[in-house]
Amino acid sequence: MVFPVLALRMIAFQFMFLLLAIAIEGVVLKRELAMIPRKAMLYATILNLTTTVVGWFIFFAVEAVLPQFLRNELIEFILFNRWTRETAFWGILVGFLTFFASFVMKTFGFTQLEQLLLTQQEWEAQLQKRMSERRLGRRFRRGSGGWVDSNNQARAMLTANACSYSAITVILFTRYLLLNPQFSGFGYFR
Repeated sequence: MVFPVLALRMIAFQFMFLLLAIAIEGVVLKRELAMIPRKAMLYATILNLTTTVVGWFIFFAVEAVLPQFLRNELIEFILFNRWTRETAFWGILVGFLTFFASFVMKTFGFTQLEQLLLTQQEWEAQLQKRMSERRLGRRFRRGSGGWVDSNNQARAMLTANACSYSAITVILFTRYLLLNPQFSGFGYFR
């Protein structure tokens, strides 16, 4: 018999990680691309919400086709924080894949969002500027602080994604050490 489980702890952690990622990535975008704070936070919010929703759709699609024993291990890992060596290996591998997939999605989403939020006058000015810059053989995109090289945009998204993933990893590792004091090494968390 299967019992439905409402994973409140998982939902709370997802919400907390989403807020943390938005805050960190917004600050990095503001600093790296010279954006105004409101616009940087708007972009970070939209990009993180989009990648989270797409990520959960992918998770549920993959989970539906897994064999029952893998599905059980996945549910125990996600909901109850119980894992084995094999689960840890797959968790680390999926973590790396998730990092790079979210980077690609956010970079693509950033360029699309930038185009979507332009006014008609900005669009025409950008088109004129691109045409003149294309003659010089350079690729530029318009940012709120002026014209920004598209490589800077990708580097800023990579930095923002790396900072948010690092902060989330530190929180998860600290949580693991607090819940499993036998693995803390020096016993500081007892």
